[in-house]
Amino acid sequence: LAEHIELITQLNRQFSQSIGFYTEIKSPAWHQSEGVDASKIVLDTFRKAGVSEHQLYIQCFDFKEIKRIRHELGYEGKLVILIGDNAWQESDTDYNWIMSDEGIAEVAKVADGMGPWIPQLLTPESIAAGKPVVQPWLRKAQDAGLIIHPYTFRTDALPAGLSAHQVLLLLTDIANVDGLFTDQVPPVKAFTEAQ
Repeated sequence: LAEHIELITQLNRQFSQSIGFYTEIKSPAWHQSEGVDASKIVLDTFRKAGVSEHQLYIQCFDFKEIKRIRHELGYEGKLVILIGDNAWQESDTDYNWIMSDEGIAEVAKVADGMGPWIPQLLTPESIAAGKPVVQPWLRKAQDAGLIIHPYTFRTDALPAGLSAHQVLLLLTDIANVDGLFTDQVPPVKAFTEAQ
């Protein structure tokens, strides 16, 4: 991480840019059970490098850890709760609860956004019918002031019957997401440049 910070900082200086960092804390409960405080290490690494927390996004699938990062570790930058499927067992977070009215209200108290899996944004029936409708939780989260950064757009993992262009249109025009994770930058960049 320190090497990436140094590289990006140098590139920012060289090209007069201000590119920030979007870092995921992975499996914090497991790391803590092994005696490693991954969140503290990540934050200490950024702080030691002199990176402003206002240049940072920290994301995690564990809502307890999101709260700990904000309250116990004193992080003031952007925080995003990643939303998985409960069957994935990413953490003991109940993602169905996170997407409930109560869950959204609790998330909004400590986090700046939610990072859902793309299929969680639209109702499956509406996609199958060719008339996409967003899941009710999405509008409630947006109304609560939460940013939405879904993951992971890939042209080789598109919903059946939809092209990459159609999916990107759905994400921007129907779901009104604020950002997007992708492993395939060229199609996303081409789409945004054409808009």
